[in-house]
Amino acid sequence: MDCLRAVDPAVTQYVFLADNVDGYFNPADESFQVVLPEDFVEPSDLNQMAFQYTAFELSTALKAYAHRYMLRKTCCDDWMYFDSDIYPISSCKALLERPNNGDATIFLTPHILKACPPDLIWLETLFLHYGIYNGGWLGIRRSADAEVFIEWYVLRLRTHSFSEYRFSFTDQLWLNLAPLYLHGFSVVDDPGANIGYWNLHERNMTETPDGSNEVDGTTVSFVHFSGWDATNPMTVTRYYPQIESSPAWRKFAAAYSKDLLSAGLLTTRTWPYSWACYENGQVIGAQDRRKFADQSYDGSWPATLDPFKCPDRFSEPTLKGLKKQLKGRLAGMRKRFTSGQ
Repeated sequence: MDCLRAVDPAVTQYVFLADNVDGYFNPADESFQVVLPEDFVEPSDLNQMAFQYTAFELSTALKAYAHRYMLRKTCCDDWMYFDSDIYPISSCKALLERPNNGDATIFLTPHILKACPPDLIWLETLFLHYGIYNGGWLGIRRSADAEVFIEWYVLRLRTHSFSEYRFSFTDQLWLNLAPLYLHGFSVVDDPGANIGYWNLHERNMTETPDGSNEVDGTTVSFVHFSGWDATNPMTVTRYYPQIESSPAWRKFAAAYSKDLLSAGLLTTRTWPYSWACYENGQVIGAQDRRKFADQSYDGSWPATLDPFKCPDRFSEPTLKGLKKQLKGRLAGMRKRFTSGQ
């Protein structure tokens, strides 16, 4: 937020939490507006999503709700979403004002802008699996098209923002489909935007004599440090440690690491996750979350039952319990088919 303020002093800043404050800090003391989960997500949605999703999945799913909050609860004519691992280098306003945008009001950044050379075709296969566009940044202008997109996005991320489960990959894969049958999209083909480990091979970042930063003659807008560790800043990403960095990238990494550590990263990363445990303190297992998601989807989970209060419901089932569960799921499937869902 400090970096964004430095490059765009006049913008209003919002931080949407995918976790409760739990007394660890005072939102009123911050220089940005803190939006608590209950302020931008309906209680019934939040309870279900906080249980069925991991912390990472929940963070991606709530992006759509954050956009809906901006649309419904603010007077902003336009806004940009940034993932928490993005380091702003210069103002990003120009990304929404490019001459080739036309009447577009929804702006996406693709992972790469050029076809990969033969030795990097494997990288293109990753985009086929994880998404063509990067979900870490998204620009919106207030419009009817944007409103339709946001509602479409909310509906899907509420139940299908899993990480490699049920053929999905968080919010990102949905962005493949959005421009296909919704309107108002523009692909931001600016090489200075959303520079990450996936496109370092095609983004030649350099520092000009006046101290500014460019990539292929374009000003660097922001660098996306996905899979990166501030305590080991010279490793580009934990996903592919073999990726080589450039002097410019290393300069940004060192500066970002310093800023994060100065902001208290080592302290805040020790704060507990609000939805890690059942009400009795027992840790919620990954399989428990998946079982609940499946039962919620097929209609076999009672709508009035709070999963955070039911640790015993996910224990190893007996044969009798399996028969009862199967019967419930079949009933749920019949209900969905007869209702046309």
